[in-house]
Amino acid sequence: MAELAAGNVIAQPLTEMPRPTTIICALACAFAIACMPAVRRSGGPPSTAQLDEFWIDPGPTPRDLFAGTPHANGHVRPATDARFTVVKRDTGGFSIT
Repeated sequence: MAELAAGNVIAQPLTEMPRPTTIICALACAFAIACMPAVRRSGGPPSTAQLDEFWIDPGPTPRDLFAGTPHANGHVRPATDARFTVVKRDTGGFSIT
């Protein structure tokens, strides 16, 4: 019987009538969104030269997006059993982990 009482307490706020303040805020938000100007394209479609700025030819070998590019020593990514030492800890800026 205790489980039913807890379920009723959770469901009770969903069945109550919303307060007038909530209704007014919801209507104000809907009105503000509805009155926003539509996004329109300025100018014509992009030229071929503009679209070429987004493309870099990878060459004859495809890129491996999982493992990365091979380095000068031939390793693609660090060995999982390698031992790494912290040379210097950077505690300034935004990256402090």
